[in-house]
Amino acid sequence: VNAYGGLHKHCLEIAESRGSGLLYRSSFPEKFHAIGVRAVFTQTSPLRDSAIGGKFCEDGVHAGTVFVDVFDREKSPAGDERNQAMVYVVGPCGKEDGLTEDE
Repeated sequence: VNAYGGLHKHCLEIAESRGSGLLYRSSFPEKFHAIGVRAVFTQTSPLRDSAIGGKFCEDGVHAGTVFVDVFDREKSPAGDERNQAMVYVVGPCGKEDGLTEDE
């Protein structure tokens, strides 16, 4: 799991343990400091109990889960200070839909 994936998983576990579905987090374990994320907003999947979201897609994360990462200015992606945030949404598990790669 890459650093972002590890950070997202960390935040998701907290959100799910609280049962609220939505989490804002601005303090992280030391191992995540180097990636330069200042804050993460996490919304657990509203599709969790549906046929699409009920499947785990990436390392136990449900389809429809959303993360918004806010970066420290000096750690902005590509060194561009205009890159202040990133939105990541876990998509459905296409590999389990019965279609082949050619379809």
